[in-house]
Amino acid sequence: QIEGSKAFAKQLMAEEGVPTADFSLGTTIEEADEAIERLWLPEGIVVKASGAALGKGAIVCDSQDEARRAARRMLVDREFGEAGATIVVEQRLNGRELSLFAVCNGQDYVLLPTAQDYKRAEDGDRGPNTGGMGAFSPVEDISDETLQDLAETFIRPVIKRLAKDGTPYIGTLYAGLMLTADGPFALEYNARFGDPETQCVLPRLKGDFARLLESAAGGRPMAPLETDSRHAVVVVVAARGYPGSYPKGLPLPSLSLAGDNMLVFHAGTRFDGERIVSAGGRVLNVVCLAEERAKAAAAIYEALADLGEEWHYRKDIGRTSARMCS
Repeated sequence: QIEGSKAFAKQLMAEEGVPTADFSLGTTIEEADEAIERLWLPEGIVVKASGAALGKGAIVCDSQDEARRAARRMLVDREFGEAGATIVVEQRLNGRELSLFAVCNGQDYVLLPTAQDYKRAEDGDRGPNTGGMGAFSPVEDISDETLQDLAETFIRPVIKRLAKDGTPYIGTLYAGLMLTADGPFALEYNARFGDPETQCVLPRLKGDFARLLESAAGGRPMAPLETDSRHAVVVVVAARGYPGSYPKGLPLPSLSLAGDNMLVFHAGTRFDGERIVSAGGRVLNVVCLAEERAKAAAAIYEALADLGEEWHYRKDIGRTSARMCS
């Protein structure tokens, strides 16, 4: 429920004092309209499908009319099916996003490296929201002390509450945070590793990651892992048109990777009997580790330079810090 129901998560945050944007829940147009009017600020408002919608269920609205249309798409048109039967209307936050990962054993947690992802489809954080177009790790200006403070604010209260309710949380808890001028706020929780952040976080881990997961699964004490000091960047290669309509069955591009510090993870692909082809919107994740984030990004973009026009990827991943609003 912590991921599958944004309504559940927002209520838990409110009850446990976890900082989050002011919000209201609705299952009818009347409730949605009242919430939009009550919560409206000049910065805008966000209308979210409570259920899982493949990263596309959050609509950032610049006007009340736009927000009302978004609510109707969910509650009346059922654009997101049952995922939109309940909606969350919340005030819009402006800042930059931080992905906070914790491996939990039901009572305690071990933090993994920080990451920041880019959710908008186009360069400069423009265009519609997606499941994620790229990410980098670490987030350099987050000190160890700040990271621990964030974990105690956004991770500890959740696992403590779930344990109290008789549903101890075991696994990876991913808190999506917004760092604003007024402090950090929780946007959402995921009961899993984030995509594409995981692709740049896990390559930085040293030691026996499987043992850490085994200890968590068994509810036993967990030992933190060392982290590679290098920076990691991941760029998502998507079929052109994503997150809207896009072609499938595209032959995968040939990439020239420079060295063993680069990795390619498959996402929306399949084997058609003769070759591997695209089968989804986000198709490949290209990762590089380097001593500097800029160098990692440069190596990836060199590998992607000859991609055809049937592919789309952002050109600013790892080169700028994503400015988000949600």
